[in-house]
Amino acid sequence: MVYKWRFYNYPVDANVVGRALEEIEKEHGEVTAELLLKKATPKDSELHSLFTWENKKAAEKWRLHEARLIITAVATVYEENEEEPKVTRAFANVGTRQKGSFVTMAKALSDEESRAVVLKHALEELKAFESKYSTLTELSEVFTAIKALKAG
Repeated sequence: MVYKWRFYNYPVDANVVGRALEEIEKEHGEVTAELLLKKATPKDSELHSLFTWENKKAAEKWRLHEARLIITAVATVYEENEEEPKVTRAFANVGTRQKGSFVTMAKALSDEESRAVVLKHALEELKAFESKYSTLTELSEVFTAIKALKAG
């Protein structure tokens, strides 16, 4: 099997990581974050450089990750239908995927440049969804609609 990174640039070739994940699955019957971390822990592991080993830096990275999760978890409820209210993201990322910059969804959609970034991210997410679930024939109509949207 040939592997490549879907996004971001990690310091280890995706094929090396993919083969290591296959080994973990073969040995344990599954792949978990804990098993990957265990395999990467030895300093001579090919996977070691994927992780931040200095605890202070790692802790800061983790807290920033948690902060991004918190920002993206906040939603706005529109009570159009009390039985099933419409819930949408309250804040949109108008920065890059790696370094988010968030504004209220209303502000993002009212500014032409920010709206273009939100649309770009939405199309990237649709592409990722399609890639992830492309083998499910039950979703073929959804994929047809995504292709039409991308073409239009």
